[in-house]
Amino acid sequence: MHICGNTTDRLEYIARAGFKCFHFDSKVSPKTAHEKVKGSITLAGSINNPETLFKGTPDDVRKETLLNIEAGVEIIAPECAVPLTTPNRNLKAIVETVEEYCKSR
Repeated sequence: MHICGNTTDRLEYIARAGFKCFHFDSKVSPKTAHEKVKGSITLAGSINNPETLFKGTPDDVRKETLLNIEAGVEIIAPECAVPLTTPNRNLKAIVETVEEYCKSR
C-alpha cells in the first residue's frame, strides 16, 4: 500500500490493516515510521523525489538512503512517482549505497 503525504498519525492503523508492506512518503520520518509500526509491517520508501532525487546530488541521495537504512526501513525506494528527467546517477546512488551498506555488515 502507498499513501502520499504525512501519514505519521495513521501509521499504527495502517500497520494493523492487514497489508504486508507500506510504501511511505518522505514527509514521514523513517525513524518514526519504524517506531510506530514496531515491525508489524514491512516499510518501503522514502527517498524524496523533487529535492533529493531530481535536484540533489548522488551524495544527497546517499545520505538520505543511509538515514532510511539506519532507521530500519526494509525496502529502500523513491517515495512515489519518480520525475522522468531525474538524473540516472541519483537513482543509481540508491542501489550503490544499499549494496555498500550490505557489504559492510
